[in-house]
Amino acid sequence: MIIPKKSISAFMFFLPILAQANNSEFYVGLGLGSANIEGPKVSSFSFISGEKLEDDSELSTIYLGYQLNKNLAFEIGYTDIGKVKNTFTLNPNVLYDVAINDTTSIESKKTYLNIKPQYPINNQFSLFGLIGYSFYDLDYKYTGGFLSTSESISKEEFTFGLGGQYQFNDQFSGRLQWTRDTPGDLEINAYQASVEMNF
Repeated sequence: MIIPKKSISAFMFFLPILAQANNSEFYVGLGLGSANIEGPKVSSFSFISGEKLEDDSELSTIYLGYQLNKNLAFEIGYTDIGKVKNTFTLNPNVLYDVAINDTTSIESKKTYLNIKPQYPINNQFSLFGLIGYSFYDLDYKYTGGFLSTSESISKEEFTFGLGGQYQFNDQFSGRLQWTRDTPGDLEINAYQASVEMNF
């Protein structure tokens, strides 16, 4: 996936401002976690009413951040949210001339820009929020029937989250966080643990 030009342009816009700040630094982070993805309830008469796509996936993320001061940071990153899949129950009251696709799978990736307000509890531990904008690539595939189909969709969506961070030493820290996105008709709740290195 190529990082959208909008993301790069926005980050480059902030760099001259951030570079003038005192006591600021760059950091890079790597994270692993899981995501719960929910879709809308099916409305087609071909399936049992009320069913919806809901599955968990494994995710990985990499990001670059800039610590403006002890209370504010900016981040740009990329997350591979992984693949989820669900097979819907066919309506037994319907006669099918041709087998229909009853299995939906979705692969999700996003590039994001976040503002990270922080509240230090002490010299090592702090709480933080995440407010930002995400650019999603969603790859849908429908299988199980006579002919499989697929489509790729791009979505842009606001994101928000909460977390806590622990500073191990001057160079390394770790953090736990939860984020929520709603690209298109999906709801994605992601939980991840990350390790950061200052440079």
